[in-house]
Amino acid sequence: MIFLLLALYNIFVFIGALLVGLCYKGLIPLPLAAIIVGRDVALIIGSFFLRFREIPAGAPFFDTTYSATFKITPSILGKVSVEIKLNVL
Repeated sequence: MIFLLLALYNIFVFIGALLVGLCYKGLIPLPLAAIIVGRDVALIIGSFFLRFREIPAGAPFFDTTYSATFKITPSILGKVSVEIKLNVL
């Protein structure tokens, strides 16, 4: 579970760093980069909010060994979205 979250956040960090570099060079318009980064930030904040809302009382926030209350399953649409972003960038 935690490895899936880390892999997801690593993809967001990679795409974000790539977008910053491409915007700096002027290869991608700033509004497009803002939409992509904004979506990724919203997903990260949403996953933290969901974990905070669903965590049992007294359980550590990042320890999911005994308190995994929700399961993250990547959808086909999400996989296709990441693949398109990586191919475009």
